[in-house]
Amino acid sequence: MKTKLLVIIAVLIGSFCGIRTGNACTPPPIAILTAEPNDTVVGVTVVFDGNSSYAIGGKTITKYEWDFDGNGSYDCNEVPPCDGNTTYAYTSAGTYTAKLRVTDNRGLTAVDTCTVHVGLKVWYVDADATGDNDGSSWANAFTDLQNALNEAEQVGSSDQEIWVAEGTYKPSKKTDANDARTATFKIVDHVDIYGGFGGTETILSQRNWSTYITTLSGDIGTADVNTDNCYHVVTTPNDVNTAIDGFTVTKGCADISGEHRQRGGGIYCCSYYGPTIKNCVIKGNYAAQDGGGIYIQTHPSYSPKIISCNIIDNDSESMGGGIYVAGSSPEIRDCNISNNRALFYSGGEGAGIYWFGYDVNGLIENCTFVNNESDYGGGALDFGVSQVDKHCKVTIRNSIFSGNTAGSLGGAVHNHAQFNSPSDLTFTNCVFIANKCGTKGGAIHNYGTSPTITNCTFTNNEVNSISWGPPGYGGAIYNRYVSSYGGSSSSPPIRNCIFWDNYAKTAGNEIYNETDCDPNISYSDVKGCGGSGAGWDPNVGTDGGGNIDLDPNFIDIFNPIGYDGKWMTYDDGLGIDNTRCIDAGNGNLAPAKDIIGSSRYDDPNWTNIGSGDPNYIDMGAYEYNPYCRI
Repeated sequence: MKTKLLVIIAVLIGSFCGIRTGNACTPPPIAILTAEPNDTVVGVTVVFDGNSSYAIGGKTITKYEWDFDGNGSYDCNEVPPCDGNTTYAYTSAGTYTAKLRVTDNRGLTAVDTCTVHVGLKVWYVDADATGDNDGSSWANAFTDLQNALNEAEQVGSSDQEIWVAEGTYKPSKKTDANDARTATFKIVDHVDIYGGFGGTETILSQRNWSTYITTLSGDIGTADVNTDNCYHVVTTPNDVNTAIDGFTVTKGCADISGEHRQRGGGIYCCSYYGPTIKNCVIKGNYAAQDGGGIYIQTHPSYSPKIISCNIIDNDSESMGGGIYVAGSSPEIRDCNISNNRALFYSGGEGAGIYWFGYDVNGLIENCTFVNNESDYGGGALDFGVSQVDKHCKVTIRNSIFSGNTAGSLGGAVHNHAQFNSPSDLTFTNCVFIANKCGTKGGAIHNYGTSPTITNCTFTNNEVNSISWGPPGYGGAIYNRYVSSYGGSSSSPPIRNCIFWDNYAKTAGNEIYNETDCDPNISYSDVKGCGGSGAGWDPNVGTDGGGNIDLDPNFIDIFNPIGYDGKWMTYDDGLGIDNTRCIDAGNGNLAPAKDIIGSSRYDDPNWTNIGSGDPNYIDMGAYEYNPYCRI
């Protein structure tokens, strides 16, 4: 029995030590991994060295395997004769646990790891730099933005940024070698580009784009001669993560016939996705056809973003002086869109924004549209649907439309759907004041569409002869019937709104309806409507109940923007005071807050005659709150 036990033990020991294969009982190899540098940035080559690894007992290492990102999958392997090292450049920022596995000639393995910190790669650009011109720091910054774009494209990583100091930069990289005007700053996929630096900052939050003006100019030829400027100052790639932030984009001139050379003078974005354009000033650009300032054409499922931008003083000779949106679903927030023009022999539309397409969804929020001018329709905005039985669904909220003009239709907004396809717009907490057109709809012209209008204020809008056509219908809103494609009426639901002191030269000072157009109006103050009940004027629309015909008593109609010169602040003159519009709306239909962000207030001085929950919201865009008045 003892002999048999010893035999079993010997067999086990022999198996473990390799007696059966004739190998000595030696331990596995030793793996030793180092990385240089191990604290680096995206795109820099890291050298991984395993040469110090060794096998024990006279054995040899037969294989090196490398897992650079520590995901458990070995990215490459090397079999001697190799020198036991390799290189790798990370394309994304992060902290990685790199791994080396070595195998000896007995098939035994060992593993070692090391940590590699990979930071964001920043390229520096400063027109005044005098260093090495390699973009590695502010002292050695590139003096030409194009050089930084070239380097970023070569690295090909998503985690790169370009920081650009104040100054003026002009594109030089041509898309057509035979046409100097095709020069453009083509933003690199996944690479964010930031302006507004003084040239000493170490973190992004230290920049100030209002103080350190960083200009991208299309004035590449004779100074101040537009006809030799580049067609597009900036073009954006086919990527959703690209940001253009903190620049003034100016003097693009897209004036040559062709698919793109007549569109998007400032920024031309024609791709599947779309960029984020933020904290930018887009001004003084021109397009012979569409989108003087910005042209956007992306897949309708994606949402390019335009945030906190001033889009001013741009021109188009067709559509979209400020912005042209073709079949896209952008978000446009916190923007000032002013003094843009779409003028072309009575054919220009949407001087602020022209938005056309189908199956799109979009947002306009906290924007001001001031003094934009079209010689046909939609001084501020023009919305349209381009195919049968499709929709253009856009939400407009907390926005101002002031002083916009159109030669014929919709001083502020022309909303149309030629193909029996509703343009599903919603206007909430918006102000329409002092807009003007020549024939129909001083503020809004609806053409076969029925936008939902909630808690909006319309005052001092006007229809009078401006350029051409028979003058004078629908001082605030004109609702028009479309007979084609089976017919489509314009019968917008209007709730919790104020219509006061609008003017039409011929008929319908507040609202004019063509035959078969019948808006449902409820809990609104409409001058001349007679109020709900027996005195109601059916020419205004259907009485949905809760309507009044009483002076809204604006705080200061002669200074609607207030003494601070800023819309949507507490001193706006279109707030209401001591009026029956207080506590008279339908709370079920109203947003929780008003245009300036004030919560609903139950005024103890007025009986609640509204409905819903709460039953004390006010009519119009501004909620009366004595604690928020200055």
